Amino acid sequence: MRLQYKPKNRPRSSLTQTSLSVREEIMRIRGWKLAYGVGHFLNDVCATVWFSYTLLFFQRVLCFPSSLAGIVVLTGQVADGVSTVFVGLMADKDLQWAICRYGKRKLWHLLGTVCVIVTFPFIFNKCVGCDDAPKDVQLYYFVAFVIIFQFGWAAVQISHLSLIPSLTKNQRERTELNALRYGFTVTANILVYTVAWVVLGTAATADADGGDPAADAANGTAVGNSTSGDGGVGPSDAPQFRLIVLSTMAVGIVTTVVFHIFTKEPASTPPPPPAVQRSSTCPVPAGAAPGARPEPATVGEWLKRTEFWMLSVIYMSVRLYVNLSMTYITLYLHDYLHAPKTSVAVFPLIMYIGGFFGSLGIKLLNHQLGRRISLGIGALLGIVSCLGIFFGEGEVYSSYLVYGVAVLLGMGGSIMLVTTLAATSDIIGTSVKGAFVYGALSFCDKLSNGAVVEIIQNIMSCTAENEKECGELYKYVLVVMCGGTSVVVLLIIPVLPLHQTVAPARRETPHHQPPLADAFHKKILRGCRLPGTLFSLQSS
Repeated sequence: MRLQYKPKNRPRSSLTQTSLSVREEIMRIRGWKLAYGVGHFLNDVCATVWFSYTLLFFQRVLCFPSSLAGIVVLTGQVADGVSTVFVGLMADKDLQWAICRYGKRKLWHLLGTVCVIVTFPFIFNKCVGCDDAPKDVQLYYFVAFVIIFQFGWAAVQISHLSLIPSLTKNQRERTELNALRYGFTVTANILVYTVAWVVLGTAATADADGGDPAADAANGTAVGNSTSGDGGVGPSDAPQFRLIVLSTMAVGIVTTVVFHIFTKEPASTPPPPPAVQRSSTCPVPAGAAPGARPEPATVGEWLKRTEFWMLSVIYMSVRLYVNLSMTYITLYLHDYLHAPKTSVAVFPLIMYIGGFFGSLGIKLLNHQLGRRISLGIGALLGIVSCLGIFFGEGEVYSSYLVYGVAVLLGMGGSIMLVTTLAATSDIIGTSVKGAFVYGALSFCDKLSNGAVVEIIQNIMSCTAENEKECGELYKYVLVVMCGGTSVVVLLIIPVLPLHQTVAPARRETPHHQPPLADAFHKKILRGCRLPGTLFSLQSS
C-alpha cells in the first residue's frame, strides 16, 4: 500500500504575521499624526470666516457702521485673549475626576468644540427676532454669541497646541506635527474660499439675471456699501454667508470626530525626582547636556525668561501679519481695486494655495537651514508682497500681477507661522507649564489684533462719499502693518535664543517614543523570534 502525503492547511508563519503586523503598526503610527493634524480643522474653518468676512458681513450685509463692526471684532479678540490665559492655566492642572481619564487636554478640546458649534452659525446670520431693532441694540445680541464662541475657540486652540510636547519630544517630529497642523489649516482656508467662490458666484449670476439692486442700494449706501446688483456684496447676500458657514462647519465636525477617536493623549503621571550625577560639584539633572539651562517649572520662572518675551513679540507680530492680511484683503479688493463679488473668495484662495505650497517645504527648510533662516525667508517674502501692494496700480496689476502678490503674501505667512510654532515647542521642551505658555502667547496675539482693528475702524467712518479714501486706508493697513510686522521679525530673530532645554522636574529617556510608537516597538520585539532558531531581538 502506497502512502500519499497530503499537506495540511497550515496557519501563516509567525514571520508572515510579523510582516503584516509591522505594516499595520506603521499605518497606525502615521495615522495618529494625521489624526492630530485634523484636530484643529473646525477651528481653522471658523477662523477663516471670522477674520476674512466679519467686517465685510457686518458692514455690507448687516449695514453696521464701521465703528460698531470694529467693536464686534474687538470684543471677540478680548474674550479670546482672556479665555486663552484661563484655559492655559486650567489645562495644565491634573484633576482626579474619573472623566479626566479621557485626557485633560482632549476634554478641553471637546468642551470648546461644543461651544463653537452652538454659537458660530448665529454670528453670520441676521438677528433672530430683532432684525428691525437699532444697530446698537443688535450689537448686544451678536456680542453674546461672539464671547461664547471665542471661549470655545480658545479652548480648542490651546488644548490642541499643548498636546505636541506630550505626544513627542523629537524636534523633527514636532516640526512635522506643526507642518501637518498648518497644512490642514491651509486646507481649511482653501475649502472656505472655494465654497465662498461657488456660492457668491452663483448669487452674482442670479443678481445679473434678475436681482433687485435698488433694494440693496437703499440698505447699503448709508454706510458706503457697494450693492449686490453692481457686483459687490450687499444685504441680499445674507443667505449665501449662512450657507458658507454651515457647509464648511459640517466638514470640521467630521474631522473633530476623527481627532477624538484616533488621537490618544498620554496619561499624565507625577514626575520622578531628577537623578543627580555624583561626580558633579553641583546638582545637574542626569542626561542634561553640559551648559544646558533647566526648563522653568512655574509660571513665575517663565515670566523671568528673556526668550519668553522675545518669543511673545515674534508670535504676536506673525499673528498680526496673518490675521490683518485676512481681515483687510477683502475690503482692499472691494473698495480700492473695485473687484467683483467673487474676488473676495478668489484672491484669498490663491493666497492660501501659495501658503500651502510654502508649508510643504517647511520641514526640509527648518532641518537644512534652521529656525532663524527659515523665519528670515518668510519675513522677506512678506516684505516683498507688501511692496507689491504699495506700488501696484493700473489695469495690469489689478488683472494679473495682484495674484503674484497673493502667492507671496500666503507663502510668507505660512513659513513664519509654522516656524514660530516649532520654535515655541523647542523652547517649551517638556515643561509642565506648556499650556500656560501657549495661552500667554495667544493672549498677546488676540489683544493686539483686536486693538489694532478697532483703531483702524475708528480712523475713518466709511460712507458713500469717502469710499475712495477708505480704499486707500485699507491699502496702507496692509502695507504698514503686514510689512512692519515682517520687519520686527527680522530684527528679533538674530538675538532669539533657539536652544533645546532640559527640564529638571521631568526626566525623559533619550529614546523617547510616542505611545503608538512604543506599542509598535514592543510588537516587533514579540514577533521577531524566528521559529527553529535561537535568533531574537532584545531591546537595548
